[in-house]
Amino acid sequence: MIELLCPELIGRDEELAAVVVALEAAQRGRGSTTVLVGEAGIGKSRLEREVAARARGLGMTVCAGRAVESDAPAAFRPLAEALQSLARDHDLPELPDAYRAALGRLVPEWRPQRPAA
Repeated sequence: MIELLCPELIGRDEELAAVVVALEAAQRGRGSTTVLVGEAGIGKSRLEREVAARARGLGMTVCAGRAVESDAPAAFRPLAEALQSLARDHDLPELPDAYRAALGRLVPEWRPQRPAA
């Protein structure tokens, strides 16, 4: 399937401005969560790509996951997909085993190493 996106973001000035404020705050150490929701076909993917490009332009690391309708839904799929995309390009920072165990449920490569028997 070929995905065609308009080269210009149209009609999303307010939404883009809000997310740019969140990106700039994150650069200053004040992170937050922004959730993009809406009906199919209203431009969510196009807005997400614009925001990701701006974040990369600010030198930020970007990871993304997608929610999809499915007959067999997977718990935390968007979060797991985002973390797995991050894991492909970056090593996990040093974390206590409890954190590694929790994250390892979503990204198997991050499970804590078990001592040899």
